[in-house]
Amino acid sequence: MMVMNQPFTTASPYLVNYDYNDVDSGLGFKIFYGIVYETSGGIAYQLNETNIEGKGAGGEAKVGGTATLNLSPFNKTKTIRGTAFIDMIYVASSGASSQKVMIYHVDGTTTTPTDISGGGITAGTMSSSLDNPITFPVELTTKKFKAGDYLRIVLSGGSYVHASLANPCKFHIPFELNL
Repeated sequence: MMVMNQPFTTASPYLVNYDYNDVDSGLGFKIFYGIVYETSGGIAYQLNETNIEGKGAGGEAKVGGTATLNLSPFNKTKTIRGTAFIDMIYVASSGASSQKVMIYHVDGTTTTPTDISGGGITAGTMSSSLDNPITFPVELTTKKFKAGDYLRIVLSGGSYVHASLANPCKFHIPFELNL
């Protein structure tokens, strides 16, 4: 008779939890945060998986005009499909202003961006100088991202988007689950 020195198991070393809606739709949402920070060369933008303090005037980072936020390249293949949701606070900088969001797939070898947001979406026009919290959906074209490819989000408009720890700019991106 053979004796095993360690217990035999077929259980995975990973514990993954999905709710019924995730399994039924085959999608899971990942939240990315828009980070604005200052460098020696000026203002820089980034997408981050963690909400960290942006560095800007008054302890609050502001995006005005156009900002390009890139995520670090993916380390394995992922497919984006469905409707993304954008949460942000924006303020009209002068007169009536709106904010546009476009989402891109960027090929990691050629750095060529491809619009996957159907021309993007523009948040309603605001004329208030007060903070205007808004959540809006962005329909995405199904796109497979290879290892090395990355996600790019471009914010543009005549308003300022505020990004702080208390009021982060969040991008809820739907990914296909590999179950």
